[in-house]
Amino acid sequence: MKRIGTWMAVMVVVVLALIAVPGGGAFAEENGATAPVPGADAPFSPTTGSDALDVGIADFLTDEQIAAAAARLQQRDAGDWSSADFGDVLYFASRYLGWEYVWGGKDPVRDGGFDCSGYICWVYNNVCGTGINGDYTNAATLYEDFCTPLSSSEARPGDVVFFRGTYGPSSYISHVGIYCGEGVMIDAGDPIGFHSIYGVTQEDGSPAPIVFGRLVTLSSSFIDLADVTVTVADQPWTGSPRAPKPVVEFAGRVLRPGIDYVYSYSNNDAIGTASVHIVGSGLYVGSRTVTFSIYNDMTHKYGFWDLDWDAWYAEDGIMDYILSNNIIQGYAGEPLFGPYDSLTRGQAVTILWRLEGSPAVAGQVFGDVDPVQYYASAVNWAYEAGVAHGYAGTNAFMPDAEVTREELATLIANYAAVKGLATDEGTDLLQFPDVAKVSPWAEDSLSWCVSQGIVSGKGTTLGDGSPLLDPQAEAWRASMAKMVTILARDLLAV
Repeated sequence: MKRIGTWMAVMVVVVLALIAVPGGGAFAEENGATAPVPGADAPFSPTTGSDALDVGIADFLTDEQIAAAAARLQQRDAGDWSSADFGDVLYFASRYLGWEYVWGGKDPVRDGGFDCSGYICWVYNNVCGTGINGDYTNAATLYEDFCTPLSSSEARPGDVVFFRGTYGPSSYISHVGIYCGEGVMIDAGDPIGFHSIYGVTQEDGSPAPIVFGRLVTLSSSFIDLADVTVTVADQPWTGSPRAPKPVVEFAGRVLRPGIDYVYSYSNNDAIGTASVHIVGSGLYVGSRTVTFSIYNDMTHKYGFWDLDWDAWYAEDGIMDYILSNNIIQGYAGEPLFGPYDSLTRGQAVTILWRLEGSPAVAGQVFGDVDPVQYYASAVNWAYEAGVAHGYAGTNAFMPDAEVTREELATLIANYAAVKGLATDEGTDLLQFPDVAKVSPWAEDSLSWCVSQGIVSGKGTTLGDGSPLLDPQAEAWRASMAKMVTILARDLLAV
């Protein structure tokens, strides 16, 4: 009797241990029901159809990879486990999408579904020949007895992802799925589906701690950049290095720069063929080099890509005349004309100086004009010819100061007089609503410029649509182009 009593006491302890501590007997009992097998997982899954992701295997595999996995499935059926890769694992696993979660389910024929570890064992047994007895293996023992622990950075598609505390003690591994990369797994939810590994929670609603394991070293758990699609757009030359962002796609998904790959450029600082070099990172390995063209955009004449040839400043051949005769140039080192950039005093006299044939005039008339600057000879010529003067009472020309519209009209009229045109008669400026804003010293020059069509006024928001002189506003480079063209081509016939 003593021996029988001792044996009974031992059995009670063992049964209590199986119920209270998940492990060798898994979750052996729930609400009085006994698990069908010793290796049963939790009675329910922490993932469901309501939190399933709207993705499929085509989001992780190319059409070629899917076709290859389907063909190799015949080998698996024949017991050939060689060269299994992630495509084989995912293709086989996806055959059970939508199957319900079955507590203790380890064999779909016998049990009609899977629990989480039963699903993993079934997939890897059939794809990789692991031979794990699912009836005696739950999520915890799968990790502890069959997997090599991995850090999150080491995890690759085809590895296995485990979760703690989704059922039972918070530190206990109670759920498992197949890692697909990109924070996604396929697992025995209710039903089987794709889920975010970051959406799995413990029973108290807090995020479930994640651990990774490698059950099988697949032939390739990485995605080679040779299998991705890279698109880089050709670029117009703008005078500075061109750096178009590559679009890198795999299986319909756009990869993330800095996470999935890094990239750099070469030969991208001139017209010709440039290259973007892409190196895999994270789940992606290998490298790719893709070329793109940097071209002179001749849809913009003379190489200036910021000119609109339908704009007012290009009407009547204005820009063709200015640029073909090299009267106004772009910015050094850049194919930019800057039509709406402000015109400086140094630029204005340089343009008139070029119209005059760029005579060399040495010396330094003004103290603030650097003799090595592009406008030095032009300023000296303008002063000697009577086209421009310095500021009264100073020895300053202020070549970098912006020119106002009335100042530019005065420079144009002065140059016209130097060329022998009569500029003493003009037209009445009272037609312009803002005539009162014209400085007294600029009235005659503006009057003459208006009479010759050199100045026609700016658009206005006034109700009657009257143009404005806007004499105090800064003059644009495009305005100078129009004024000089009318003066030189139409009046001086040069």
